[in-house]
Amino acid sequence: MSSTNIRYEIYPQMKLYDNMDSGGFSPYAMLSGPKNYSSKQINTDSLGFRKSLNTNIEYSVSQIKHYDKINFLVGGSTVFGVGSTSDATTISSNLSKASKEIWLNFGIRGANSFQELIHLINILNKANKIGKVVFLSGINDLYMSLINNELSDFELDMVAGGYGKGDGSDTGT
Repeated sequence: MSSTNIRYEIYPQMKLYDNMDSGGFSPYAMLSGPKNYSSKQINTDSLGFRKSLNTNIEYSVSQIKHYDKINFLVGGSTVFGVGSTSDATTISSNLSKASKEIWLNFGIRGANSFQELIHLINILNKANKIGKVVFLSGINDLYMSLINNELSDFELDMVAGGYGKGDGSDTGT
């Protein structure tokens, strides 16, 4: 039996996440979630953000202008809710239930913190009133820095303050 099959036996909902479209292109941020995805467990809005639930009331980033006051939970796959059994069991939905406030799920699978921030900046002006903005982010940044541990000559020059052969000797003056 393969490890994938064992994973699906233990966490059957993971098959949904694995088969889900990764999303699309977004200006400046490059990455967005799958738009208008719909299933029993996972639902996204027209902007590609996962919907939050609070006792059967659905909240989505695409409807931000209709809410008097909102809170944002910003991050990557963890915030999106990868592994959650439903929209109701994501962190943003649990925060909504616990606080009796609207918490919007601003999770983007695979995004780095800069991409998340760009998405946030692009939507902030549409909110009537913002309460809290919480970032649960950084693992994708760490991962990218670890897999890209070898710098190109250009990057070496930038770090060394020079332009040229990667040794910083050509300062461009």
